[in-house]
Amino acid sequence: MRNVYLAVFAALAVLTAVTVGASYMHLARPQAIAVGVCIAAVKVSLIVFFFMHMKFEGRIIRWLMVAALFFALILLFFILPDLGWSCAVCFGGEGSPMIQGFTWGIAVLLSLPALLFGAFAFFIIRSIRRKNELTRDHSTAI
Repeated sequence: MRNVYLAVFAALAVLTAVTVGASYMHLARPQAIAVGVCIAAVKVSLIVFFFMHMKFEGRIIRWLMVAALFFALILLFFILPDLGWSCAVCFGGEGSPMIQGFTWGIAVLLSLPALLFGAFAFFIIRSIRRKNELTRDHSTAI
């Protein structure tokens, strides 16, 4: 089962790279939106079926998921015209300050999990070292 999760993770990583690659293709707005939605749909389906274990659920849960998906698609249909004009990063001018701001924002947001993990690791390692020092000091005092 672990191999399935690793394969799904690898597929999600590849699809993310494909998404980034598609953004450099400079497609027309409707084609770019269609490509983005298709890639996102494949990624969401992988996450739902494997990481959220929907593949192993019963009929009622699956029908509820289909109903929720249906209503989400209806909502997407109504807001799709607005989505075509809202992406400043995808369709902004080359070197615009807004694109640079979004790029730095994404870089900061991607660095936050690494910083949090590093801080937790630091405190855990420091705690383990203190515990070992106290144990060592206690054992030499006896």
